[in-house]
Amino acid sequence: MTRRKSATTDTTTRVTIDLRADRDLLEEHLAERVADYPVYVNEGPGKDADPVALITFGYQLDQAGWAALVLDTRRDASSDGSWQSHIEPNAVALRHWARAFRAATSGKPVAVIRPGGRRKTVRDGESLVACVGEMLRDLLVAAEADGVFAALPRMAEVALAVEDHDGAWGWPEADDAHHDDAELEELDRKARRLSKRKQLALWIAELEAIASNASRWAWPSLVLEKLLARVLALGTPGAVALLEIVLRWAKVNEFVPDPEGPRGALIDAPHQGVVIDSIWAVRDHGPATPEIERLLQRSIRAACRASVDERREPWGSTPYQAADCLHRLFPGYPEPERDDETNALREWASFTRRPR
Repeated sequence: MTRRKSATTDTTTRVTIDLRADRDLLEEHLAERVADYPVYVNEGPGKDADPVALITFGYQLDQAGWAALVLDTRRDASSDGSWQSHIEPNAVALRHWARAFRAATSGKPVAVIRPGGRRKTVRDGESLVACVGEMLRDLLVAAEADGVFAALPRMAEVALAVEDHDGAWGWPEADDAHHDDAELEELDRKARRLSKRKQLALWIAELEAIASNASRWAWPSLVLEKLLARVLALGTPGAVALLEIVLRWAKVNEFVPDPEGPRGALIDAPHQGVVIDSIWAVRDHGPATPEIERLLQRSIRAACRASVDERREPWGSTPYQAADCLHRLFPGYPEPERDDETNALREWASFTRRPR
């Protein structure tokens, strides 16, 4: 994997923090920690020989910038702050976080580039802390879904948590997480009584509800990964259904005005996470069928035409991510490039037809 350079770019008007680079760095760190775990003494709560019960990403932007992955082996492990006694041996320095935090708390606009290329401008420290926390949360959830933690000596059910050192942001809230787990278990029981076609309709309806901001879930981003896994388990029809969601939302702007921010400030639209994560799911699992190829092409065409016609700045991430999916799954497509300022997919027409 090519790692981006972790940095904040500071100009007289704007500071930019690229969380894509930070996620790359921490993803490698996480994999190394898992690989090294049997060799070293566990620098975390609990006994060294006991299985891991809780994995916490602690972090701080105020005073200093760092993130610390702490593995808790206590049988009754909970998010009680015990990880804070084990920061030093587990911390990765990310000093540019502190620089960005100082800018945000002084009222200076900070442009946050999220994994996937999504952008958000914040002007206060609390919002910046939340952006970093959400990146760490998504990294943990993805690592668990991808089996990264399977190599650890672990309990059958391992809890995941993210906590800001100063208490400004945390995930999950215990009651909300319990609610979502119970709801998902009920849906699983219902699905087992249905045909595969009706199971697919059930899971797609839940994804569409999240995209429409009308879902039942307390933590939609966490449930999203689990819903996608259930759709992919249904094979090629599941992958096709995911890209049909992408196509349905392709023309819709991925950013909406921030109701709590200054004039002109934008935040991610509710459907963005569903659309981008659906593309990633197909990118990582396939299959590379003609129908998958056509749906990706049509999504790129629809999203790019809407972005051009409406003169959007920035563009959403759908064109680039769908183009990257084509490039990885099908021979002949070039590696996509996008404009750093506008997020626009360059030479987008070359991704709307099969290469010669």
